[in-house]
Amino acid sequence: MACHPALLFSSLLAFISLVGLLPLVSAWDEPPLQPTIPGIAFGLTPDIGTIAIHFPNGTVVQIARTEWKQSQSYRTFMRKPDGLAADVERCNWLPSNFTDYDRNTDFEVVKALLIEFKAVVEAVLGTQICFAELVIPDPRQSYQRRVVEEALVAVGLRQMLSTSDAPKAALYANDMEHPVVDDEQVVLVMGYSKSHLNLALFLNDEGLVESIRQDYQQGLGAEDEPRQEHWTDVVVALNQISSLSLGNSETGSSLPRNIQKLVLYGDALEAKFLDVLRLAVGAELVDRAHIYSSAGASTAGMAQMAFRLQDGNEFREAAAIGCTGESRL
Repeated sequence: MACHPALLFSSLLAFISLVGLLPLVSAWDEPPLQPTIPGIAFGLTPDIGTIAIHFPNGTVVQIARTEWKQSQSYRTFMRKPDGLAADVERCNWLPSNFTDYDRNTDFEVVKALLIEFKAVVEAVLGTQICFAELVIPDPRQSYQRRVVEEALVAVGLRQMLSTSDAPKAALYANDMEHPVVDDEQVVLVMGYSKSHLNLALFLNDEGLVESIRQDYQQGLGAEDEPRQEHWTDVVVALNQISSLSLGNSETGSSLPRNIQKLVLYGDALEAKFLDVLRLAVGAELVDRAHIYSSAGASTAGMAQMAFRLQDGNEFREAAAIGCTGESRL
């Protein structure tokens, strides 16, 4: 029996409509693509402030703000012994002229720095930013860490990651460039700058980093080298941090008895320091060390970690109020 022309036309129209809808259904089923956005980090040290931007194409831009080392208020804040600072903060009934630990002054100094950092990044990117990570010499310095984190919130930015110590962030940078191939490695990370020596020992298990111990020595940097006991004190610190009696990790597992990798960073890694290092931890370890002479190596590592976190559909961090309307950065 012949098909009625009207019925044939209706069937053909339905088929065409169904075929036309298939791409829409397929697109609907796929998860929305996440725009790739740069990772941003700010680093604060007693010497200098640094900015790092990790772009989606892998390029890392580092910006050093050396003028802040001329700010006596900034230098004073970054050099305050943590124990006394915490004690004074608890005694907030004391008049500010009774002590050097004026918390409001410290907060305003750091806030001004972060406002400048934010403006610099926004000028580079041409848009508003909402997130930035923080790197400081030693997050165990609770007073310093608290002031810096509160200042970041005050300038309208949020963190996705916990504030990192500089050695761990330098290890992040190293792992990006030299991926871990062994099951477990004990890694010694050392930062040497004009104002300080920063030592840390880590267990790196295929990229999972666990802190073993850290020794942040303010005043034991290159500016202290004319002091007769300087290199003796450096060797003592190196011997203590690299002791073979490593014991167990924080999770209770036994640690390897030898240090397998050395990562060096900082802007004072001169020949004399490397010679002393060879005597303290061994020439073989130093000769195959990964060295980052940039002042912002740690900040760059943290920016890379931020990019990794953001570059995925699982990124769901909430930005500060008023930030998401203009930018997701």
